[in-house]
Amino acid sequence: MATMEEQYRGACTETGSEVNEDIARCLAESTEGVVDLRGKGSLRPLLKPCRVTDQDLPALVQVLGNNTSVTDLSLAYQPITDAGCTTLAQLVEKNTTIQKLSLRSNSFGPAGAEQLAAALQLNTSIKSLGLNGCIIERAGGMAVAATLQINSVLEELDLGNTSIDIPCLIALTTVLNANTTLTTLNIDRPLIKSTQEESIVHFAHCLRVNTGLKSLSLKKCKITNFGAARLVEHLARNKTLQHLDLSCNQISRDGAVELASCIASHPSLISLNLSNNRIESAGAAAIASALPSSKITHIGLASNSIDADGIQALADMLGTAGNLESLSIWGNPGVSGLTVNNDACQAMSLHLDRLKSDVRAYVVDGKCYLAQLDS
Repeated sequence: MATMEEQYRGACTETGSEVNEDIARCLAESTEGVVDLRGKGSLRPLLKPCRVTDQDLPALVQVLGNNTSVTDLSLAYQPITDAGCTTLAQLVEKNTTIQKLSLRSNSFGPAGAEQLAAALQLNTSIKSLGLNGCIIERAGGMAVAATLQINSVLEELDLGNTSIDIPCLIALTTVLNANTTLTTLNIDRPLIKSTQEESIVHFAHCLRVNTGLKSLSLKKCKITNFGAARLVEHLARNKTLQHLDLSCNQISRDGAVELASCIASHPSLISLNLSNNRIESAGAAAIASALPSSKITHIGLASNSIDADGIQALADMLGTAGNLESLSIWGNPGVSGLTVNNDACQAMSLHLDRLKSDVRAYVVDGKCYLAQLDS
């Protein structure tokens, strides 16, 4: 039986396409059902060069259309446009084994997303779809939301940084009131111009009734204390959410106090990311007091204006928070700023050996300091 590389070269001949040696190499190197055709960039220096354009897709789709061994296909960071999505939609309709499809940071827009969404209504295998960084805007977002009403296979959906707006977010929450298949949703950095937090209120109501979502990322959604309170209000009725990312929002002390009351008693929440907010020491102390009675295994509190008192409160809690496995605190003045305190750093250092953390302890002239660990 011909290899995928050989099939691809033959398909290029049949379609009259020029052989893309990058694609041929990647197909030859593919193993265990994974075809990695990610584009190389400054953030991915270890990847070998690979560039896939619209013109390369007919031959590639011809090879993968009837393939039954590939389960994971990445075409991330490529210049695929709306025209290329016409060809990719054929693959989505035809292939029955690809379970994970990443199209992150491509060049297609709303029209391309609409074509892919229509194809997904007929697809029976794709469980994970990544569109992060594709500017699909309202039309594309609405098409994806409509697909979720029909598709009962998709489990993971990444719509972060896609310029979807409030009507799209509300449409998604409406669908999720009934959809129980989707378990992971990322809507980071939507296009929100209003300060009324309508979309967050809708997501809060959605969490009240949804029984499928286990992971929800609301990073950079302009959530304030009001939005945090609405989420907490309805999370009290939710029994399934495990991971909640609220980083890079506008939550301060009062919002942290609300969230603390939630995590203390929530039956399933094990991860909460509040990094890059402004909860300060009072908020950190409230979170700390809730952790011993919670099921939280990871808490993100980096860059939150927490001074030495807050770091001390967290350190005091660590001895009794038996479930906690991971803690991020770098970027707070109590760790790396003017209010660094030897006693607080020393107290925190006693627990770092058992935790996965973004800091490590070191001693200079008899004083304890915390330094950031390389990510």
